[in-house]
Amino acid sequence: MLIHSLLLLLAAQFLSAVVPTSENHIVGGERIEIDKAPWQASLRHEGVHICSGSIYSKTIIITAAHCLCFENGTKYRINNLSVSVGSTARSNGTVFQVQAKISYPNYTIDSSENDIAVLRLEKPLVLSDTVHPIALVNKHPAPGTIASATGWGVTGFNSDSSFIVPEFLQGINLEVLSLEYCENFYEDPVPENSICAMPGICDGDSGAPLVIDRELVGVVSASNSNCNGPSISTSVFYLKDWILQSIDALSQ
Repeated sequence: MLIHSLLLLLAAQFLSAVVPTSENHIVGGERIEIDKAPWQASLRHEGVHICSGSIYSKTIIITAAHCLCFENGTKYRINNLSVSVGSTARSNGTVFQVQAKISYPNYTIDSSENDIAVLRLEKPLVLSDTVHPIALVNKHPAPGTIASATGWGVTGFNSDSSFIVPEFLQGINLEVLSLEYCENFYEDPVPENSICAMPGICDGDSGAPLVIDRELVGVVSASNSNCNGPSISTSVFYLKDWILQSIDALSQ
């Protein structure tokens, strides 16, 4: 079953719903310092990390559309959203208020299709070695290409099925696969403007940057509930025109 992976929620009612494939199931990846991925951002709701995002400019963040609403589709209030940048530690970083947001038109929470959104910050970021924009890719990655992803999502499960949530930023390499691979795994159609990749995307990694050669190629959207299957990311190349138009709209 394909699920959105925004849940970095530690309440017991959510933890009990997660069933790992084995007692020691680990997603993979390793700690990475923020200067190795300075475009990384933490999206927060009421001060709590819920998703990742990518710094496009001093005032623009790119993330997943489903990161901006509750599970029932109700949108978060804009004044409850903020972005933290510049720190490897999830609980640190410089925090900026989100001033405006645009999600892809007609996006629905029950789909990974067009799962992308653009945010404008209230104040501009101060760029440095640990806070820096990432360029948008000019082509869709071919199967077999190696990409990287970073985030603070779940890294595994304890024996009681509770999440193992890292304090420090994690990075992992993934192989881009054909969309047919994801469709066969999930037994469900996958949107054409998506990227299928393995391994290791899990709860809390939504909105994370999928990167090749320091260019943003995808925005992590969904995975399966055990985090042991391929992930689905929204392709930046296919939605690049919309991204740029939305940035222009937010800048006016």
